[in-house]
Amino acid sequence: MKKQRCPICKEPVEPSSRYPRYVCVVCVASAESKDGQPVEAVNAEAWSGIELCLRDSGQPIDGDRLYIQGVECVAREAHFGGVVIQPIALEKPGEPPCARAFRVRGRQRA
Repeated sequence: MKKQRCPICKEPVEPSSRYPRYVCVVCVASAESKDGQPVEAVNAEAWSGIELCLRDSGQPIDGDRLYIQGVECVAREAHFGGVVIQPIALEKPGEPPCARAFRVRGRQRA
C-alpha cells in the first residue's frame, strides 16, 4: 500500500485503503468550534448519528462543522459506527460524506 499523510499537518499516518485522506488523531485533538472553543465529535446514541460537544463541559453544539488549524472540516458517522473527520475541501461531489475520512471513535480501524 502506498504512503499516506494527514491532509491537515502532512505528517505520515498509517495507510488506509478505506479512508485514504483521514485527519490524524493529533489534528483531531485540536478541533475547535467556529468561535474557537475546543470540541470533539461523539456518537450521540447507538445508530443515531453524531454530535459535536464542547470538550470542557460536554455540552452539545449545533451542526457538524469543526475547524482544525483553520481548515473547515466535517464530522460524520462512519459506515460501521464511530466518527470520521475530513476537510470539507476534500469531499467530492456525489461521494458519500465519510468515504474519504478516518474513524476517530470506535474500536476498529480500516
